[in-house]
Amino acid sequence: MDLYFVHIPDTGTGPDQTHELLALTCDEQGRPGAGIVMTMSTAAAPQIVDGQIGAIRWHQASGEVSEIYVKPTMRRQGVATALWRTARNLHIMATGGRPLRISGRRTVLGDLLAQRVGDPPPLDELVLPMTPRQEAAGAGQHQLAPDDIAAAVDRYRYLGVPERLLRAYCAPTAEQAWIQRSRARRR
Repeated sequence: MDLYFVHIPDTGTGPDQTHELLALTCDEQGRPGAGIVMTMSTAAAPQIVDGQIGAIRWHQASGEVSEIYVKPTMRRQGVATALWRTARNLHIMATGGRPLRISGRRTVLGDLLAQRVGDPPPLDELVLPMTPRQEAAGAGQHQLAPDDIAAAVDRYRYLGVPERLLRAYCAPTAEQAWIQRSRARRR
C-alpha cells in the first residue's frame, strides 16, 4: 500500500511541543507520492483528518510516543510500522539525533508493535484496548486482537494479573474489554 504523510508540528503550547503524523493512502495515480511527508498547520489539518488511516503522536522534549492509532480495517498492512519509522526519522532530524521511544504504557497490540519495531522500554502499564465497537465494523478478528491470545496471556503473566483479566486486555474492542474486565473482577 502506498502511503503519504502529513506532519503537524507543535500541536500544543509550552515546553513540550507535541507532533502528530497522519498516514493517508495515495490516490489511484499514486499522488501525492508514496513516502512524501507534507507539513501542515493545525488550522489546515481538519481538511484531511477524515481521510487519515493512521496517526502517531509524540512529544518533542521527551522523545516519547504517546499514541499510535490505525483504522481497524487497515491494521496488519504495515501502516503503524510506516508511521513509526517516519516519525522516528522526523524526530531525529529535528533534535539532532535524539531517538524517539515508545511509552511504557501500552495496549497488547501496541506492545506487540513496540517489540517489532525496536527495543521498547519495560511495560509500565498494560492498557485495555481503545478501539470503539463502531470503528471495528468491517475489521476481522486478526485486525483487532492478537493472533494467539493464549500466547499473549502467557507473555504478560509476569505482571501478576489473573488470566481472566489478561484476556480482557486482548479483547477486540473497548466495550468487550470493559465487560470482560468487570466479569473478571467480580469472580
